Amino acid sequence: MAFRGRLFLVRHPETHDNKEGLIQGQQDSPLTTRGRLQALKIAEYLKGTSLSAIFSSDLNRAAETARIVSSNISWQIPLIYDRRLREIGFGGYEKQPVRLFSEDPRRVLETSPQNGGESLRHCYCRVKSFMDDLLMSSDEKDIAIITHYIIKIMLLRVMIPSFAKEVKDIPNGAISIIQYRGGIPSPLTINLVTHLR
Repeated sequence: MAFRGRLFLVRHPETHDNKEGLIQGQQDSPLTTRGRLQALKIAEYLKGTSLSAIFSSDLNRAAETARIVSSNISWQIPLIYDRRLREIGFGGYEKQPVRLFSEDPRRVLETSPQNGGESLRHCYCRVKSFMDDLLMSSDEKDIAIITHYIIKIMLLRVMIPSFAKEVKDIPNGAISIIQYRGGIPSPLTINLVTHLR
């Protein structure tokens, strides 16, 4: 039996480094006051679902978001932290101006391993490992995955390779919903932000 249900892919809300325009990677930065408010709005949106679990990166900005969401949903659900959902390691680019990435993302991603960062291949493999484990279940369920910019793109690439190339901008707090039927994924919405207003 193949996995059936919806996956809610959530990028963590605004952090201090986002506000300052810095690359975070695996360095951490706390949520801003605005970011915590965005997390509450994400929780409010997800109350309208039938979540059976929340998976989160173990980096604090995602983990704090997951705790806020979990504590504001009216039913008890497992909250599972998974290192495979961490942002890609940018090595020496971390805490540098995000414009370096915006101006030439390919160069930053390709040279990160030479600067102590993680290769795209390694990042893809750990995200695929996470998805393979998640999709082994045959139960009908809704699951939230709270993670980061590059990892959200990687999750989409694992599920819908051709579609992921279309995704460029992922605002903080954006939710993408992927529906699985008979093991086949299809996007219902990509980078929804109306819940943040």
